[in-house]
Amino acid sequence: MRRSFPRRGGNYNNTSNAGLAYVNSNNARANTNTNYGARPASPSDARFIGIVTPHGVGGYGFRHSALKAKEPASVVPQTTGHEYQSPRKRNSISKMLKPDVEMRRAAEEVCMVKATHLIDQITDYENLLMAERASAKGKRSHASVLRFEDDLYENLTQLENAFRSGSYQSGLFHERYVHIPQTRLIHVSDFRDRVAQQAIYRVLGPILDKHYIYDSYACRAGKGVHKAAARLQYWLHQIRRKPDGASYTAGKIDVAKFFYRLDHQVILDVLSKYVDDPVFMQIMNNIIRCRHTPFGLPDGRTCMDTAREERLYDVGVPIGALVSQTVANMVMNEVDQYAKHVLKIHYYIRYMDDIVILAPDSDTLHMWMEALQSFMMDRLKLKCNQKTTAIPISHGIPFVGRRIWATHMLLRKSTVKHMKKSLLHLVLDYAAGRRNYDDVMQRMASYNGLLEHVNGHTIRQWIAYNIAFQRNHAQSEGDSDACC
Repeated sequence: MRRSFPRRGGNYNNTSNAGLAYVNSNNARANTNTNYGARPASPSDARFIGIVTPHGVGGYGFRHSALKAKEPASVVPQTTGHEYQSPRKRNSISKMLKPDVEMRRAAEEVCMVKATHLIDQITDYENLLMAERASAKGKRSHASVLRFEDDLYENLTQLENAFRSGSYQSGLFHERYVHIPQTRLIHVSDFRDRVAQQAIYRVLGPILDKHYIYDSYACRAGKGVHKAAARLQYWLHQIRRKPDGASYTAGKIDVAKFFYRLDHQVILDVLSKYVDDPVFMQIMNNIIRCRHTPFGLPDGRTCMDTAREERLYDVGVPIGALVSQTVANMVMNEVDQYAKHVLKIHYYIRYMDDIVILAPDSDTLHMWMEALQSFMMDRLKLKCNQKTTAIPISHGIPFVGRRIWATHMLLRKSTVKHMKKSLLHLVLDYAAGRRNYDDVMQRMASYNGLLEHVNGHTIRQWIAYNIAFQRNHAQSEGDSDACC
């Protein structure tokens, strides 16, 4: 049903003229009164314009910011049915009338406007075409891309029909292992499935992003690891200037086998809070509950010691799929909301499944960490690993591949070790002719870009003294792109 914008007119004290966001403009400039306000006609209207009052959603009106100007001491605004209260008294009463946190969260969930008609947006031809272009970027010469683009219109039409009928199923995955920074099992989708997931993400991503907290930095436009590290360092600067800053301590929470242990039913339950589209939910059910490939690992097992026959079908999402990181971020947003609105943690930051909190003392930190771990276990069926621990701020906080202090930021020791080893192999490959000049320069530009965001003077010195690219004599005789 199409929703119309709420009508304006009337202030809180009016009856039949009551409305939303009324502005009384029939008085002289010198007149001061309380006719600036809003009385929502229903809780859904209050949610629509973002009014949350001490009585839940809706309720008492609010005074316009123009009334914050100095008022004559002899003028006491008159209201009907309500005694005039000073701003300080109103604030104290608001705290006393503040409802229970769980009741307030329940009221907000009831009034949350769910997204509808997502299938119409996903199957729009322009959206499908843009999804294909984004998926093919940098891969135009790949065989799967060329086959799909050979009959682009027909392939996109088939994808549209599969979406609209709710029969879309993911194709087979190509499995491979990566060993940096740790061993992980990656599932690579076919190009058709990458286009489908890109089309879903282009519609679902902005809907979910509106509900995320500011300090969630994974898989979001305008965020990322560099901004996450800078934000945490900014907080450490703030704490350092506090009179009680020396008592602050940090806590790090890391989920064990996060992508392999995501419960399918939990994912669908959380998604249903934001979306009201049966066809779209059926498609997401088909993608997440894949019938032909198990993604989950038994508790306490790794991908290296678990055979394919032992993997689980009711948990886990494929690492490497765009929809996987979208729903994973959505599930962890439940932890964000609990930390911010229930526990009231001010210094809380998250990058996917890595969480860092700063607490004023160790007792508060342990209380918060136990509450967060219990919430993740009870609500999301996720466990934390051995990396979950308290860390003194003076030792540096490990986060997004770095160790962060208020004064400086260093790469992780394992990252530096891998960088040195990779550069030495690159020198040998270039000398033997297995790498050309462009490959070497691209790799060096990548490392230099990383070092620009940290204090990397020591590693830069090591590169200057130990890394030099030169062809072997047999290779350099007929090679014109040799460099030193």
